Amino acid sequence: MSTFQYLPLSVKNASITLEDILEALRSAPSWEYKALYFDRIASLYRQLGVGELLLTDDETHLHRQLQLGIQAYTEFLQNAKPSEIAISKISVFFDAICLGDITAMSTLAQLAPRQQNPRKEYEEDFLYMRILMDVFALKKTPDEVSSLIKEFESFHVENPDQRFSLLVALLDKDNDAFFDALEILVDEHIKRYADGGDLYKGTRDEASILVNMSTEVVALLKLAKQQGLAISGEYKLAPSTAMADCALPDPAPRSWLGYQSSHRSFQRI
Repeated sequence: MSTFQYLPLSVKNASITLEDILEALRSAPSWEYKALYFDRIASLYRQLGVGELLLTDDETHLHRQLQLGIQAYTEFLQNAKPSEIAISKISVFFDAICLGDITAMSTLAQLAPRQQNPRKEYEEDFLYMRILMDVFALKKTPDEVSSLIKEFESFHVENPDQRFSLLVALLDKDNDAFFDALEILVDEHIKRYADGGDLYKGTRDEASILVNMSTEVVALLKLAKQQGLAISGEYKLAPSTAMADCALPDPAPRSWLGYQSSHRSFQRI
């Protein structure tokens, strides 16, 4: 069975899993703000949004679910102990870029740590996200992040990292270098999920959904467009419908906690 044939079932499974997790949270008298929980919640909202977009070609499904994932993770960042937070795990930052939500981008960037969490991330992962957040959410100049770029470059020299090449291309507004780096990152993403995914890093349902689209790739393309690079047509992992900015109103406070699955039967979304 191809990943696209399996897609409706994968979306259903993600939806029911999310509903069950949130029902358990709502039933608990209290809970701790643990990365283990909120990484999973945000990921499931992302999987739902991507899956529903792929099934319907309607970006409002994507936008609604990404909004809820961002809302959930923002609450986590506002309440969690610093030891629980790693900037490289704040994948909802890419979701906020997908939405074109400047306020969410800025909020996440301000809440994100300015120091690496060595227990949860590598230096390169920290630097990639911190530079992106500083430049594109907090509007720092290349000069203001030059020390971070130099630090990232030192790791890149020892162990080449396409994310460094991509960042430099974005800042230099180098069209060819950006797409060369992006192509490699896209191929790495597809390879990671193409064989059903790593069961220790995600589920097969996640793989069957995210092998078809990446919010990170969409976000990077939107940042490239913002930088004046030539963006046109369709790109791998970035359907044209996903490139639209969100026109939905912000969800009511704590809406993320009230999700109820609409996928317990195979009814049309």
